[in-house]
Amino acid sequence: MKNKVKIADALGPAFQTSKGFIRSYVVLDFSGAKSVVKVFSKDLAGLPDSGELVVECNEFCFVAK
Repeated sequence: MKNKVKIADALGPAFQTSKGFIRSYVVLDFSGAKSVVKVFSKDLAGLPDSGELVVECNEFCFVAK
């Protein structure tokens, strides 16, 4: 399942792994709550500083506090 989330803040630069890049973000989910997610991309273009991200949500979900 894919979800669109709005980037509230990028937490530092992307770091390189053997298979691509990972970057942490503070995002606003569909209910407006803030969450921290780590996003993997095969290239740096998939990890913008601001805007929106489309994330694959098979491995996690958003839970209200």
